[in-house]
Amino acid sequence: FTVAALLLAALYQIFSTGLRSSASAENYANAVLLAESGLDALAGTPISVGQTTDRISGYERTTIIRPRPELEPASSQVALKLYEVEVRVAWRDGVRQRSVSLSTLRAGPRELPQ
Repeated sequence: FTVAALLLAALYQIFSTGLRSSASAENYANAVLLAESGLDALAGTPISVGQTTDRISGYERTTIIRPRPELEPASSQVALKLYEVEVRVAWRDGVRQRSVSLSTLRAGPRELPQ
């Protein structure tokens, strides 16, 4: 009986760890999908520097657009400016705060001197 109880306890531990890992993996996959859809939603839209946040179910998605002048060529003859678009998705996994972040560079029109 003792041996059977110890084996059942070990199997229960393995099973519950597998369930937690599965739930964590599903939450991570959902967060990556939300981040990718946030990047896709900005395609073809005018670039506006700043930060926006929205909540989707238990996830919080933050989109940050900032200029990246250090990545531009030294010649100012180019009519485009580089911007970094970052999408962060955060969620709670039990008591732990988790997050995933995706970023890309996007070219936009350079502001004309006035």
